[in-house]
Amino acid sequence: MLNGSMNVSYYGAEPGAGSINEGLYHFFNASLNVESAFFVLNKFAIGPIVTLGFSNSTDTYEYAIGIGPKIRYYFNNGIFIKTDAICQLNTEVFIHSHVEKEIYYYISPGIGYAIFLNPKVSFEPSIDLFFQNNYNGPAITNYVRFRAGLSIFL
Repeated sequence: MLNGSMNVSYYGAEPGAGSINEGLYHFFNASLNVESAFFVLNKFAIGPIVTLGFSNSTDTYEYAIGIGPKIRYYFNNGIFIKTDAICQLNTEVFIHSHVEKEIYYYISPGIGYAIFLNPKVSFEPSIDLFFQNNYNGPAITNYVRFRAGLSIFL
């Protein structure tokens, strides 16, 4: 199975304690995922995922590339459950300041529905919980995201 999807999210958050900035921070995230999977058992697929991302906030922007495993199980009615786990390298550019590189990891369980356009191609919208952590710190973002992808079953 080959799969591609795009994630888009937008949210606001208050600055952390001790921040010199006032008001609400605004965040925009977009990523492109390229995936493949092999059915190791009937309806149960495992494979790699590669993600490319871009984020923009009130005073920064960042680029990311990540890789990790994905697991997916399809039920007979078109519903599927899934989990992606990614290790990701982020390059964050602070406007008018400096650049930082950090490593993050995330896990994203979700549920979706496979709408078959023909016997080999499906459109797959899903809703995921997104938990992202920094290797050197506490959880930094947790939110719900909507995804839409196309799968080709070889």
